[in-house]
Amino acid sequence: MMVEKDESFVLAQEVHNSFAAKVSGRLETLRINFYVFDRNYQELIRILEGIKNTEVWFKIWDPKNPEALDILLCETARLLQNFLASAKALVEHTQIVISSWYKSTEFLDEYHCQVTTRFRNNPLIGFVEELRNFGLHYSIPVTNANLELKIAEDRSSTTADFSLVLEKSILLEWSRWTRKGKAYLSTAPDSIDIGVIARDYYQMIKDFHFWMYERLRSLHASELAWLDEMRKRIINSMSEEERQDRGLVKQ
Repeated sequence: MMVEKDESFVLAQEVHNSFAAKVSGRLETLRINFYVFDRNYQELIRILEGIKNTEVWFKIWDPKNPEALDILLCETARLLQNFLASAKALVEHTQIVISSWYKSTEFLDEYHCQVTTRFRNNPLIGFVEELRNFGLHYSIPVTNANLELKIAEDRSSTTADFSLVLEKSILLEWSRWTRKGKAYLSTAPDSIDIGVIARDYYQMIKDFHFWMYERLRSLHASELAWLDEMRKRIINSMSEEERQDRGLVKQ
């Protein structure tokens, strides 16, 4: 005996088998990949911003609690390593999936053009990539604390700037830096502010992913509009009771 399928099931199957659903899945993959990178950045920057609070750095420098600074440096090293690993993973995952999804298309050419324009021969991009290799193949980057006192020109006040840094002399002990990393290190200060590196790198990657995500949404506007309409039809085809059970309202 044939069982008649209800309308919502038929519509859902049509959506499931559609190219539009694949497009939606692609965008979700890109969103999740960036989310992992973003969360690692947020955790790192939170600790770097937190030490700017005067009360906090007084506690860190408290001679009665010598372990506080050591704990901070170790935790920063852990978070930096996670950030570097997620940055590398994001780059590689994005390259692989875009090349696979858009092989032999104009968008792939556009994508490569954007990558070249934004990132090729960029000293910071090259340095972060090789700093990840430093941490993976040589040593987790050793962090250090830097407290700089700045005196006003009229000497009426003094402000303190507390930052966590990488020491260039230690980084240069590694013999496998290539021109990518050396371009940045050649002009970097002796103490490299981790916060400056993380913020500048994150902003470049964020800007690129925003461009790519919005460009793909524009490229697939018709598929996404169809998908949105089909989802509304699925909800509207449900009984009132089923919509209530699922917490949905009629579209």
